[in-house]
Amino acid sequence: DDDAAAAAAADVVGRAFIVDAHIGDHATMPEARAVHPPPLVASTTTTRATDPSADASAPKPATTACVVSSAAGFRDGRVAALVRCAPRTGRTHQIRLHLALANLPILSDPLYGPHVRFGGAAMAENARGKAGGEEEDGGGGGGG
Repeated sequence: DDDAAAAAAADVVGRAFIVDAHIGDHATMPEARAVHPPPLVASTTTTRATDPSADASAPKPATTACVVSSAAGFRDGRVAALVRCAPRTGRTHQIRLHLALANLPILSDPLYGPHVRFGGAAMAENARGKAGGEEEDGGGGGGG
């Protein structure tokens, strides 16, 4: 019903969250990236990506800050949202993967769009968040 759809959309507007996930090569699609677990042992030294000793294929830490600016609900329960994103680390490509991981995929994205599933985890399981438009501190750590 239209009231339920509007309520679902209103529920996400103003929500701020941070997606913090290591991103690396996808196992089967060379043009795509995938979320990887963080390394088991943190390095005691920082190796820059331009350093010849750096492993270019190793998953890199990536953090994206997001705020839902507006949303529209549909009768089937789905919600389309306009999300403002700011990569705090990594590259702009991470936004696409991070939004898919947070169950807010870019509708027309051929690699990470709504037709792709990432284990069915809810946004709260993949990202730290607060309601009311407050943005969390961007510290490291896993999202879930």
